[in-house]
Amino acid sequence: APAGTVMISNLQLPPAIENVTIPPPPELVADARASGSAPLITLADQAQGQYNRLLNTIQSEFNSRGSFSLSCLCLVLLGAALGIELRGRNPLAVFVVGFVPAVVLVLLITAGQQLAEGGSKHVAAGISLIWAGNALLLAMVAGVYSVLLRR
Repeated sequence: APAGTVMISNLQLPPAIENVTIPPPPELVADARASGSAPLITLADQAQGQYNRLLNTIQSEFNSRGSFSLSCLCLVLLGAALGIELRGRNPLAVFVVGFVPAVVLVLLITAGQQLAEGGSKHVAAGISLIWAGNALLLAMVAGVYSVLLRR
């Protein structure tokens, strides 16, 4: 390949188009709507909808991954405290007491993701739901540790 040529999947591009910029989707949509062409306006509306859904999905995924990460630490803290608090009891009962919050947490995060990706009106509620499980879990951890510290 000649000097300055960019290779993309075995496709040679001349150096002249190496720095081509594409305007962001909102500008493209505004230009299409301003054109006055009905088919172009329809395509612009579809593109805007897909763009919004993509942004919602990215935001939802970003928050759910953070929430899952924090939940791992919180569940370990809760499991350790419950193990100390419920020592001498049936191990299966202790496991169930520690497992139920994990199931509720996963359900809340999944429901929040679905809500956030469902439409732009529900993004804030979905993200709140994603993090609500961790808030409840942290409250449980604080409660169990406060009981342990009183002893």
